[in-house]
Amino acid sequence: MNEVNPSLSVLRATLAPFAGNSLLQRALRVREKYKETGRVFKSIRCQATEARTFLLIRSSLICCCFLAFGSCQNNRQSDVANPENALTVKMDQTPLRDSPGENGKVLKELEKGTPLLDLDEVSDFLTRLTVQGQSLYEPWLKVEAGEVKGWVYAAAIDFGRDTTLLAVKRFQALLGKALSGQATQWREGFETIRTQGELAESYLKGRALRDSITGRLPEGDGTVPPPDLFWIKPLLPAFEPQLVAEGTAYYLFVDFEKWLKKASRTPEREDDAFFQFCTQVFPEDSIEYFYPAWFMQTWDYGGSSLLGRGIHLKLLAAANRLCTMNTPFRSEILRMKTEMINDITQEGVEYWEQPEKIIKELDSILESKFEILNDADRIALSTRRLHFEEPAAHGIKTGLGSGSVN
Repeated sequence: MNEVNPSLSVLRATLAPFAGNSLLQRALRVREKYKETGRVFKSIRCQATEARTFLLIRSSLICCCFLAFGSCQNNRQSDVANPENALTVKMDQTPLRDSPGENGKVLKELEKGTPLLDLDEVSDFLTRLTVQGQSLYEPWLKVEAGEVKGWVYAAAIDFGRDTTLLAVKRFQALLGKALSGQATQWREGFETIRTQGELAESYLKGRALRDSITGRLPEGDGTVPPPDLFWIKPLLPAFEPQLVAEGTAYYLFVDFEKWLKKASRTPEREDDAFFQFCTQVFPEDSIEYFYPAWFMQTWDYGGSSLLGRGIHLKLLAAANRLCTMNTPFRSEILRMKTEMINDITQEGVEYWEQPEKIIKELDSILESKFEILNDADRIALSTRRLHFEEPAAHGIKTGLGSGSVN
């Protein structure tokens, strides 16, 4: 109605000049008033159009807000309701605690099948518990059950179709966020290797990471064995977890077969040659161990050098060929060369073969003049070769394989 009243006023003003004026004057006045009336009606139409446009925009914004809010609510609910992503309780009367660990206050007990929302927090420790007669070693996860937030022991949670989430949570609790993050970054890089340079970088970083992780792995105390940690394997591809030290500790050994497979997919060939060499150094299953091909383990913590069988000569020759190539693995080749020289020359090493065979192989090594050997290596080998002429006089045990020890 407010929009109509101005137009009625204009009409009344338009008709008023018809009284008491000449016909021509009246006509002119009517013409001017008609123009003014047109402008007023045009202004009214523009104002009405603007008002309708504003209302339309405001309505659209309100609808978008409702849709966005509904979407957020649906996403939040789908985290719990979607069976592919949901966590659920798999044990009746599972405690939901106010802090991680057995000493946390129980906020409520959850029934089997209760949906849980993962809040992406994990304890910085794992707890060894016996549940239904089974020894477990798991972290605590922060979750939301309904409107209550708290901590639940991971063994009481069903992770649905996600087969890696629990292992990732364990890894973070075991190593800490920083080290587990480094392991994740390394694994992602390993999976996307395309060139020999990337492969060499991944290999060297992987070995360094392995050393850091091994120092954080729990050990047994002789009465209680260490917990099961073989779930680590998929998180560190190309490394093989094994129990060592009479089953009381874990170590992560390099799986050279997997590295060789990676090398076969790069365009270069020097990496293939290096990892083939590694499988010769560790011929049993192509998996690294404390004792390479040139050494025979005879008990849990030691054994005898196999110098005299030609293994040192063969591997030094192979290492020498590799170092003449443009290889990014030169530092690793030299490291293994040093280990071979130490096996020949170090004090306290015992030898499986008789002195005659040992001297023969040493002479062949010295005569080969391998470029990989430096002056210090040659001096050490020559000195040791003289010692083998009278091993007993120099405190060297030889011939352990024959039972006739010199």
